[in-house]
Amino acid sequence: MDQTTQMKVLLEAVDGTPKVSVPSKAYANAPHEQTLDSATQQNFGDDLHKKKSYQHPSRDGDNARASKLIAYNLEEKRLSVAFKKFKLNESAEADKWSSRKELYQLVDQAIGNSGPDLHYSVTKEYMMAAMERILDGDTMGAVDELMQDFTDHNGGERRDHDVYAEELNDELDWIVSNRIEEALETKGDSSGESAKLKQLHQAESDQLDGVTAKVFGPTEAYPAPWTIKHVGGKYPIYAIKSANRAEVATWLKKTDAQAIVDEVNT
Repeated sequence: MDQTTQMKVLLEAVDGTPKVSVPSKAYANAPHEQTLDSATQQNFGDDLHKKKSYQHPSRDGDNARASKLIAYNLEEKRLSVAFKKFKLNESAEADKWSSRKELYQLVDQAIGNSGPDLHYSVTKEYMMAAMERILDGDTMGAVDELMQDFTDHNGGERRDHDVYAEELNDELDWIVSNRIEEALETKGDSSGESAKLKQLHQAESDQLDGVTAKVFGPTEAYPAPWTIKHVGGKYPIYAIKSANRAEVATWLKKTDAQAIVDEVNT
């Protein structure tokens, strides 16, 4: 063993770590790991860590969700108002009224449109008093009559009281604007008319279950002979029909209806 070899063995014994020869050329599949600073690495990460495109800094008070919600509510309100106007125009003729019965139906519908909370609190007495106010053109007075029991659990005024009152008053104003005077179709003279039917109509047409007539005697639209017809189901309510089946009058007792028919057909 020459001196060079002896020195090499001695150094390895002192160092304690055997030297491994490194191949002069890298293997074909050897990794070439490279590292970048953390800021640069974020540009190449997955969707969670990838660098995002530029966004304008948020301003004080910005809330994207709130802005969209406000826009949605405004659009919904606009469409609701437009639809309501459309329905009002569409049903203008159907909402015309002249009798108490027709008024009652329209007011009851208006109360129902305001919601069950109000509808359940309106008594018969409140309804009758409100109708009298409406007939006098006092819609706000009618609202007060209808909302007497519209209270919270402690008997006080509800927080949404004014909202209901305003909505209901608008509907009652619409009802008042559609009132028309009842026009009866007659022959132009009293010949052939039933005096009994005229008397009953004039006395009871304003009552909810009173006799109402469209004519008092035969016309081209309501030709004779007239007949009576039971229309009240299990109740003794009768109507008078003309020869072409058009309804002449209703809410009659059988005896009154028969007397009127006998009077007209003779």
